[in-house]
Amino acid sequence: MITTNQSLEKFGELKIDDYVDIVRNVWTNIHPRRTVIDYALHVFDHASKLGEAIRKKDADLILTEIAETLNWLFAFVAKLNDFKTGWENKLNIKTNFSRMIWDKYPNICPHCFERIYILNNHKITTNVSKIAIEIKGKCKYCLVDYPKVEERSITIMADSTQNYDQLKRLSKKELRNYAQKTLEEIPNSLQGMETMFHKIYESNTALTTLEGIGFHLLEETGEMGRAVIDIYTNKRTDKSLEEKHHDLCDEVAEVFGWLCSLTLKVRDEAKTFDKYRNRLVTYVLPLKANKSEKLADYIGLEEILWLTYRNEKNKQYTCPYCKFTICKCELEFAWEKKSINTLYRDQKSLF
Repeated sequence: MITTNQSLEKFGELKIDDYVDIVRNVWTNIHPRRTVIDYALHVFDHASKLGEAIRKKDADLILTEIAETLNWLFAFVAKLNDFKTGWENKLNIKTNFSRMIWDKYPNICPHCFERIYILNNHKITTNVSKIAIEIKGKCKYCLVDYPKVEERSITIMADSTQNYDQLKRLSKKELRNYAQKTLEEIPNSLQGMETMFHKIYESNTALTTLEGIGFHLLEETGEMGRAVIDIYTNKRTDKSLEEKHHDLCDEVAEVFGWLCSLTLKVRDEAKTFDKYRNRLVTYVLPLKANKSEKLADYIGLEEILWLTYRNEKNKQYTCPYCKFTICKCELEFAWEKKSINTLYRDQKSLF
């Protein structure tokens, strides 16, 4: 269902799924004409530009590309949720964005959960609820295991007789079952979802460089692309289409999670290095800004989105190019049949 109200009046009111609907609505004339792959490529494009901005330490471009990457991620999810025909029907995924995130991160670090689940699985009956109580709201083991966390499969399976990949898939299934039982705990706003990630990964983010977070974001964006490829090709695998859908949803959630880590890192750096102040405070919250306030209080995904897409006159989510709340940009795609007028224009250009 499309949300017609694109009003951006108060921070913290809109859900992440509201933003998906709003983005679909702003580009309602173009959205049906784009393919899933087109949307995925735009996410990659802006994630790579974000990586470049991080490398250059360009504060203004970092904020812009965080917004652009997230905006296209919203659109990508909207396209997955839409009913599609032809070859794209394999990419019909009804799961909304908040549920994609919660299935992967039900206020629990999935890597910590996997570590405990796999280590216990071949020794005792694993009690998922007990694991959840132990690690809920915090990343408990990733830092303990660091830097060997990247080789966790070797470490975990050192004394196991079972196949790691099989156990990993079981772990994901159990965590998804736990998420299903705790749906009432899903944060009820985009800000709340971002805050959940900040709390879980606060220590990790503090010990990771801005560049390191940027690399992780690019890695997860690439894995999201791989998940799309696995769905629309006939690559030999024992995974069902449903499992492949789960994998893609997980990767979308991972991309969102690293965007949250990025805003937390930028916020942390802003506490001591105020080069983001003029851009954010002047354009986002000019009436509340004063010399005693900390810029760090202003840095979040929603604030950055408003900076890029909020029309200051009507307070609506707006196309930044044509400046309309319902985009009127003229755009042609190579896969569409050209109109007679366009063909005539192209022929004239040859002479």
